[in-house]
Amino acid sequence: MNTSGQKRGIVDAIRNAFQGPGGSRSSRNLGSQQLGGHFAPGGLLVLAIFATTYVALQIPGIGEFVVSHLMLRPTQALGVKPYQLLTAPLLMSSFFGLLFVGMLLWSIGSTLEHSLGTRRFLVWLAVASVCASAAAALCGRLLPAWAGVAIPLDAGAVFVVLLVAFAQQFGHLQVTMWGIGEPMSAKKVSYFFVALGLVSDVLRMQWPHLAAGLGALLCVVVLGRGGGSSLQGWWRKQKSKKQRAHGFGIIDGGRRGFRDTGDTGNAGNKDRWLN
Repeated sequence: MNTSGQKRGIVDAIRNAFQGPGGSRSSRNLGSQQLGGHFAPGGLLVLAIFATTYVALQIPGIGEFVVSHLMLRPTQALGVKPYQLLTAPLLMSSFFGLLFVGMLLWSIGSTLEHSLGTRRFLVWLAVASVCASAAAALCGRLLPAWAGVAIPLDAGAVFVVLLVAFAQQFGHLQVTMWGIGEPMSAKKVSYFFVALGLVSDVLRMQWPHLAAGLGALLCVVVLGRGGGSSLQGWWRKQKSKKQRAHGFGIIDGGRRGFRDTGDTGNAGNKDRWLN
């Protein structure tokens, strides 16, 4: 019940897919950004977490403890051990899965991180990973054959997030598949590999992994369409209301400030600050 076979089969395809029309590795500049070819801080953190958990799983005693208590087991995750919904996405049981994630973070993850910002990049990965974990747990809970089985997610959500977010952010770029043939949009190439992973889960009847992939896909689509921005905007609005309730008013400048117009309705507010 491991996705390493699927990942190993398309590692080289992904590596060569994101190439420019000339067939060289993607090192062109996007303004001040470079498409691939290095690790960004957030990507290094993600890779370090997966590398650490992979090594831990190989150590006798520790590996058994991790599988028994931290890896996703649907009946436990939706019952007495809900923390598995948070710990399971951090575990990596496959060397090829680790290699695959590292390659994606190196090739397109750094570009995404520069585009989204490190904090937003990590938030997207975290939210989508938890959604994927919850979807896999719910699916496994409904299927008796999977209910008590340890399910290694092996960064499947990260795979989906990186490719779909890349399609959303840089879908207009022209790339070639496997370095040959006519150039096509990065959006088509990205969604091709996402679809390939989902179809592979269907053919191998890995239903919890399929649910995890669909959960991550739905999550990143919502985030990419402004779900995260809307939440951030709501938080800023609540913060602004709280500041006004304490008698503070921004009379010039600021993201959500207002200019002093001499309105008498603000006459009782003695604390009016120039930002």
